[in-house]
Amino acid sequence: MKRDNVNYLLVGMFVLLMLGALLVGLYFITGRSGPTDPYYVTYPHVTGIKFGTPVYFEGYPVGQVEDVEPVADPPGLRYRVELSVSRGWPIPRDSVARMTATGLLSALSINISQGTSTHTLSPGEELRGEAGGDLFTVLHTVATDLNDLAQTSLRPLLNNIDVQLGRIAEEFDTHGPRLLSRSGELLERLNTSAGRLEAMLSDTNRRHVEAIVNNARVTSENARELSGEGVRFVAELNRLARDVAATRSRVDGLLTELQGVVDDNRGNIEAALKDLRRTLDVTARNVDQVTYYLKGTTRNMHEFSRQIRQNPGMLLGGKPPAEAGEVAE
Repeated sequence: MKRDNVNYLLVGMFVLLMLGALLVGLYFITGRSGPTDPYYVTYPHVTGIKFGTPVYFEGYPVGQVEDVEPVADPPGLRYRVELSVSRGWPIPRDSVARMTATGLLSALSINISQGTSTHTLSPGEELRGEAGGDLFTVLHTVATDLNDLAQTSLRPLLNNIDVQLGRIAEEFDTHGPRLLSRSGELLERLNTSAGRLEAMLSDTNRRHVEAIVNNARVTSENARELSGEGVRFVAELNRLARDVAATRSRVDGLLTELQGVVDDNRGNIEAALKDLRRTLDVTARNVDQVTYYLKGTTRNMHEFSRQIRQNPGMLLGGKPPAEAGEVAE
C-alpha cells in the first residue's frame, strides 16, 4: 500500500512537471518572453490576422498580435490591430508594418520594415500599415476579375467578331470575283512597273546615280569650304566695321577741330569772302574784254603754229620757201 502511494506521488509530480513544461513552451511559442510595449496599426482588412499572430522586425521575432478591433471610418470599416513588442525595442517613425506570408501555405504575420528616421515611436503610438494577403486570396481575386472580364468584355467582343466575320464573308461572296479580276490586273501592272524599275536601275543609270552622289559630296565639301570662307569674310567685315568706327571717331574729332578753327577765324574768312566777291565782280565786268583778247591771242597762236609747221626754219630767221614755179635766188 505504501509502495502504491509512492508511485502515485511520482506519477503526479511527473504530470505536474510536464504540465509546467507545456505551459512554459506555450508561453515561449506565443512570444511572451518578457515585458512588452503596445503599438497600434490600422488595416482595411485583417484576413488571417488574429490573437497570437507573430510580429517580426525585419524578420526577427519581437512580439505578437494582442487584439483586433473594428473601427468605424467614413470611407468604410477599418480594423485596429494592437501589437505587443518587446519593451525598449526602437522603431523609427517612418517604419511600415506589412502583412506578409513567409511561405506559400504559411499563415500571415506582420513584418515591420525599418525606416530611416532618427526619431523613434513611443509606446502606444500608431505604426503606418500596408495591407497584404495570402497567395490564394490574390488568386481568387484575379480569377474573379478574369471571370468578370470574360463575361462583360471578351464574350461581347467574340460575338462582335463573329458578326463582323460573317459580314466579311458575305461581302467577299458578293464582290470576290471582281476583286480577284482587279487583283490580276494589279499584278500585271506591278509586273510592268517592276520591269520599268529594273530598266531604270540598269548599270548605266546606276553609274549616273553614283556620279550624282559623288557630285553631291563634292558640292557638300565645297559648301563646307565656302562656309569657312564665309566665316572669315564675316570676321573681316567685323574688323572693317571696327576700322570704320575708329575712322568715324577720328573724322568726328577732325570736324570738331575744324569747327573750332572756323569759329576762331570766322572774321578772316568773312573778309576773304568779301575780297573774293569783289574780285569776281571785277572779273565779271571785264570778262568780255578778256575774252576778246584771248580770242585774238588764240588766232595769232594758231597762225604762228601753222607757219611753224610749214616752215620750221623761220625759228632760225630763214626765209619762207619759194612758191612752185619760181626760181630760187
